[in-house]
Amino acid sequence: MVRLIVKKFGKVDNVLTGKVIEIVDECYHRLQPHSVSLVELYIYEKWFTMTALISDEEKQLGITTSPLSELFFATHDAWYGIPRIRVGLDKLAEQSELIVSGVIRHEVAHTVLHGSLEYFIFPTPRSLQTIGKELNIPENTLRDAVYLIAIAAKDYEVTRLLHRKGYLDDLVECNKYFLKPAEEDAGIWSIAHQNPSAKLLAIASYFKEICCAAPLLQDEKYGDEMTVAVKQCLIHLPTEISDGILRTVLKGLASFTEETHKNVELLAECLINCLR
Repeated sequence: MVRLIVKKFGKVDNVLTGKVIEIVDECYHRLQPHSVSLVELYIYEKWFTMTALISDEEKQLGITTSPLSELFFATHDAWYGIPRIRVGLDKLAEQSELIVSGVIRHEVAHTVLHGSLEYFIFPTPRSLQTIGKELNIPENTLRDAVYLIAIAAKDYEVTRLLHRKGYLDDLVECNKYFLKPAEEDAGIWSIAHQNPSAKLLAIASYFKEICCAAPLLQDEKYGDEMTVAVKQCLIHLPTEISDGILRTVLKGLASFTEETHKNVELLAECLINCLR
């Protein structure tokens, strides 16, 4: 049994809160065996309250590499040694049942695979340090790139685990939702590709979307559909660039192990190959 410590912030919707808890309990049961025994579940009435409190906490802890935190309506961490899931109910309430289930299960799987502090601290791989010196990329940019590829590696591992355990429809729906290209991405590459630092981060940002969806690309039912969705997320890139990124990432993922830090190093090599 996993003991849930539920903390509520604001006037939360008790019906939706109950649904979240139900999904969490079911998922921990299906993902057995695992070593998770205690989890903190923070339920926020308002998503902006959640993100504001996360930002304040990260400043207090000296965490400076979380450029994607504000984009998601559920998240996880283990900064205090205990796995914690946080959910913004108002944003969650806007989503379909499949996306709600998929998002919550995604965070649960993170606590199973990455529920301790070691999965939130990643040194800059030597390969990135070397290319950074060659291209005069600042250290803080390299750290941001490591943050992005660490997310990508962990998200791949999460989808791989959930898929192995028989989850499918909600995984597909969630990934399709997050793979939708943003309009503001349209002009980014025309600027970024001229600057090594900007190019590094632009490519690394695509890794998360590709890696999270990658375990579904060979699925018998949804593989073709997910392949189209992944290619669509790269639509704002020149074809030769998008094809190169996708080919390089998928080749790297084929070598993935069950060890997260090793997988981050493998993705770092993929990132460097995409820069050249």
